[in-house]
Amino acid sequence: MFVLDTDHLAITQQQATPAYEHFIQRVAQHAPSDFFVSIISFHEQVMGWNAYLSRALNTAAVVRGYERLGRVLANFARHKSYRLTMLLPPCLMTFAPVACASGLWICA
Repeated sequence: MFVLDTDHLAITQQQATPAYEHFIQRVAQHAPSDFFVSIISFHEQVMGWNAYLSRALNTAAVVRGYERLGRVLANFARHKSYRLTMLLPPCLMTFAPVACASGLWICA
């Protein structure tokens, strides 16, 4: 099981970057059913586009913001997602002190 974070999703949404090609090559080595997204990434993307909309200065920017917000919803509707409690190590669910190193949770 692979959980894609917000940065991974941003790479897939900006398909014209070298990171996209590398990411797609790595993803292609696994079955699509192995990949999941979390509600956290959905929240981060929605908040980002809400912030964009709050700064929009003209109609074109508002239309773009709502178009992208709609795409976020459509993209997440297509993906499987897990509840946060299913993604975190058990020690995090007790709110014990933790350290994060190299993107991996290390329970204290």
